[in-house]
Amino acid sequence: MFKPTAQNGTVLIISLLMIALIEIIILGFVETHKNTFIFARKYFSCQESINLLLGGEDWAKGVIINGFPTALEDDLFAVLPRTTIEGGYIEGAVRDAQGKFNVNDLKKLQYLPNFLKVMNQLKIEGAPSIQNAIILNNSSDPHQIFFNSITELRGLPDVTAKVFNMLSGFVTVLPEITALNINTANKYSLMILNDNINEQVADQIINQRSQRNFKSIDEFLANPVISASGIAIEREMITVDSQYFFSHIYVHYHDSDLSLYSLLKCVKEDNTNKVYVLWRSFDNL
Repeated sequence: MFKPTAQNGTVLIISLLMIALIEIIILGFVETHKNTFIFARKYFSCQESINLLLGGEDWAKGVIINGFPTALEDDLFAVLPRTTIEGGYIEGAVRDAQGKFNVNDLKKLQYLPNFLKVMNQLKIEGAPSIQNAIILNNSSDPHQIFFNSITELRGLPDVTAKVFNMLSGFVTVLPEITALNINTANKYSLMILNDNINEQVADQIINQRSQRNFKSIDEFLANPVISASGIAIEREMITVDSQYFFSHIYVHYHDSDLSLYSLLKCVKEDNTNKVYVLWRSFDNL
């Protein structure tokens, strides 16, 4: 007949504790492998999303090299419609980066009054801060630029999120002084070119090019809207052929959602168009 003793009780308690410990170890092992699996799945999903984004960027390079028609909608150059892929979809667009006024072009201070005119017309409260930043940062070095990224404007005093969004509608930042593409420029960007280009004149230019793009700078300058009004525009400040483009590619793949913004530059080398990536930004511009 079994007789319980203190020794037997101790053995039982130790046995129960060991069983509990083993269960904890097993559960911990299972949970660790579960988390590892989840992490691995997310990692590979993210990696595949990045590969898809870079593939979308290659699409953007291709359409720039092949010269898709401009003026689809102001600076909209080409669209990658939402395309279903296994596990999600990809979509994107290419925009003409020279369809907006390059803030670094204000290195030529004669454009500053017109730039301020447009900002005041739009009731942009950050106009004085931007003006002061440009004047203070101006130097005699023609290659020194004011800003490296449009997001730097957000760091200026008085430039709130609202002001930044308004500015982003008609200005951009490119790594050198560039010409404005008259076939893709929006109304307010055109108004910066000359004090005599008001909203009415800018609307007339946009209406004309919507019917047929300007083929050359000479054709644009000979346009009665420009020539009859005595509007003087420096030839080097306008173009019909852009070099700089922005691409935005978006991918939804399983549980990953990623965006890729790229600044692309198209140059002619050995009579062949080549496109280079100047910078990339994932998720944020």
